[in-house]
Amino acid sequence: MFAALDVITVAPLPSASHSAAPLLVAVRAPVRIRPRTWRIAYSGLAVVIALDSVAHALLIEGSMGQMSRAVLCVLVLAGLISVLIGLHTWTLLTRRRG
Repeated sequence: MFAALDVITVAPLPSASHSAAPLLVAVRAPVRIRPRTWRIAYSGLAVVIALDSVAHALLIEGSMGQMSRAVLCVLVLAGLISVLIGLHTWTLLTRRRG
């Protein structure tokens, strides 16, 4: 009777970053976050969200096959890396202030 419940996997709960990104957007103007700090914080949250999404996609069981999920996850990570390189986000970490 409960044999179908054996194949159900529990998806990870959304991390705090899923709530932190919109919160960061809401407080940016009133708190006057500097553009450099804003870009680093928001990009860091985007990385955490993308990695959480990839982990979730690999853990769930559904109509997609294992290979198609893996390919989709690789494409998501490639897109993330492409955007981060295009925005020069991580060069801000190595640049000296002043």
